[in-house]
Amino acid sequence: CMQWMKNILSCSEIIYFAQTAWTTTGSHKYIPVTKECLTLNHFAWWRELIANYLKNNSNSKVLQGKSLILWWWFFLNPYTEEKNIGYISAILQKESGILWTLFREPSEEIAFWHDWDKKIAQIIETCKNENITSMWWVTSRWLVLMEELLKKTRKKNILEIRPNFSLYISWGLNFEPYRNYFEKLFPSTQVQFYQAYNASEWFFGIQYSNEST
Repeated sequence: CMQWMKNILSCSEIIYFAQTAWTTTGSHKYIPVTKECLTLNHFAWWRELIANYLKNNSNSKVLQGKSLILWWWFFLNPYTEEKNIGYISAILQKESGILWTLFREPSEEIAFWHDWDKKIAQIIETCKNENITSMWWVTSRWLVLMEELLKKTRKKNILEIRPNFSLYISWGLNFEPYRNYFEKLFPSTQVQFYQAYNASEWFFGIQYSNEST
């Protein structure tokens, strides 16, 4: 299938292969991704999540600023030498369209860097004057970025740097072990914490209200 053999797993054109990020076997899986998979599943459920958040928080300022998202990257296909293998977050960024690009940070160039330390330093530098109102992605990675941001700015919490911040979406991991720490980073009821489970294989679940977990 990765050699572009047709009509093996899907009658639709396979445009990417999503590489799994975590596995219990120690080896990666490569999930075929089609346009229908992105449109009818991944993007559809992200829209549902945002719609539910806005329904539950009608006074939110989240749409007045930008989203900061820590994407992963692409790899070369060993059979075709094309960069069509990637983590699902990288694929979603690549296919999300020009309108979404206007409301997110960092740029695609920075987002696809493999070097995490370099990426985090560059994000802090390039986004320092942006009105960031939401953040999405795996919580453990965000802790590293936010600790660096607080160290660099010498502030006590993130709201001193991002006063209009409204929404944090935890992607893939259970947010509850991190909740107390995040509540200290964002000490205000204006900030809501939502969870989503978007895996390489499928989008499995979203949070429907401010109270649910």
